Amino acid sequence: MAARQGRFGAQPPRSAAPGRRCVMVTANVDIPALKARHPLVNVIEASGVKLRGRGRVRQGVCPFHEESEGSFTAYGDSQRWYCFGCGLGGDVLDFVQQLEGFTLPEAIARLEGGHRPVPVAAPRPAGTRRPKSAALPPRDPALLTAAARFYA
Repeated sequence: MAARQGRFGAQPPRSAAPGRRCVMVTANVDIPALKARHPLVNVIEASGVKLRGRGRVRQGVCPFHEESEGSFTAYGDSQRWYCFGCGLGGDVLDFVQQLEGFTLPEAIARLEGGHRPVPVAAPRPAGTRRPKSAALPPRDPALLTAAARFYA
């Protein structure tokens, strides 16, 4: 494969990450039709995010960071979303990618594969906080001292 011409001159060809196959799923998929079949608000609500409001602009608690106020905004007319708290945003494919940790071909396969758009999360009781994504183990002074000596 020849080097491609990029913004800053010739660049090496892109390849898949080690251990992953590079599949051109997107070439055979009509992306606008895919997005039309999976409206953004439906996918967001199927993921367990409760959106407030009606019409073009709906707001809710962001599923990508810890917060208590609704800084996550979905725009129905443009089928785009943006979180004013963490700065993430995009379309329905970006939402599935971010939520699931998928690549673009995996997000397309999730939406097209006959699965639910995203797994439905169990609704949280009102007034409860989302648990932290990863609980840190208690600090072990001996372990920290050993690590400090090792890296010194």
